[in-house]
Amino acid sequence: MKKKEEAATEDLLLLIRKSTLTTIGVIVVLCIIYTLLFEYAGFLLSTVTFLAALLFT
Repeated sequence: MKKKEEAATEDLLLLIRKSTLTTIGVIVVLCIIYTLLFEYAGFLLSTVTFLAALLFT
């Protein structure tokens, strides 16, 4: 039982790390840019751009 609690605590600490939160923030911003680009440039160009941006994040 104690091992499960320690594992849960470790998982929470990994989630709260600054690098994890930064990655989540970047992906949210990329999603917003994708929706704006989708309206302007269409499906194909915006999707390819979005997936490329995710690949290099």
